[in-house]
Amino acid sequence: MTEVTAAARPAGRRKPGATNLDKYVSRIRSLVDDRDLLSHKRSSLADTAVRLFRERGFHNTSTRDVAKATGMSAGALYQYIEQKEDLLVLILQKIIRTYEAKLFPLTDGTEPARHRFQDAIHIYYRLLDENSEKIDLFFHEYANLSPETKRYIAENDARVFQAIHTIVEQRVAEEGLPAVDTRFLTHNIMSMGQMWSLKRGLFRDVLGLDQYIAQQLAYLEKVLRAS
Repeated sequence: MTEVTAAARPAGRRKPGATNLDKYVSRIRSLVDDRDLLSHKRSSLADTAVRLFRERGFHNTSTRDVAKATGMSAGALYQYIEQKEDLLVLILQKIIRTYEAKLFPLTDGTEPARHRFQDAIHIYYRLLDENSEKIDLFFHEYANLSPETKRYIAENDARVFQAIHTIVEQRVAEEGLPAVDTRFLTHNIMSMGQMWSLKRGLFRDVLGLDQYIAQQLAYLEKVLRAS
């Protein structure tokens, strides 16, 4: 286990660069030169695709269906994507962008690791809740995804794990808790968050997201203190 305190954390610690998914998106053929328009249209197409794929299934939804639902012709849609699988990749990229904007920066924060640990739980669980429809889509369609898209999902999970694990290790180092199994604890944090995302309907009959986060934080504090 690598112990990195806030004071001793190396300056310029390597940040995630362009992912394989980003490279894939950059290679999707487009007939639109306006980058802002391209980004806006692809975002709209991704949102529409989430709804249709969840309602009908990925294989039962055609690109023509997506085009019609967004108010464009099938020909116009192919100005922005090349194939239906591109829509899944764009949906996945939208999820990842939220992690990059809100979760990953916590690894280099200046606040005590305890605060960033708690912030990470709040942010990660809320992002899972906000992206629950997209995550649910990938969960149910996973067997039908291409090997390439599955690799992108695994790559993203690894990046999220790395970010949360870094924060857990920083807290363990700052507070002198060497007996904590940081990898197991990180897997636990992610699993409990994903359980909320996939089973939120069941939980909401008993408790809301705020209560769920509070209970998870209380449990994690007990684990840390018992180590």
